[in-house]
Amino acid sequence: RLLPPAIFLLLIPLLIRDGKSIGRLLSGSAVIDKGGYCAKKYRILIHQGVLYLPWLLGLLPSDILALSSIVLLYMVDFLVNNASKSKRSIHELIAGTITVNDYDSQYFKSKEEMEE
Repeated sequence: RLLPPAIFLLLIPLLIRDGKSIGRLLSGSAVIDKGGYCAKKYRILIHQGVLYLPWLLGLLPSDILALSSIVLLYMVDFLVNNASKSKRSIHELIAGTITVNDYDSQYFKSKEEMEE
């Protein structure tokens, strides 16, 4: 039960440039750090790891406990996203990342690359 989500949520974003998952490839978005540069792999791992948490909660022994934990997690994430001025979700705040539109945004690997 945990292997397919681990592949799609953890492995693929670590292997593809700019932390792109299948959904980000289809929607044309990318994960960058809050400074506006390409996110480092460890930030992408934290970003995606927090997204993987609901799948781990699904392993709780009681289905009612698992489902209520997942619903509570998504409700808190929704509230944080709507209450924050930057409109960033919990996983973005924890990892120090931002999800941006890849087509409209210009971001660089480093400050040196930006200056060139």
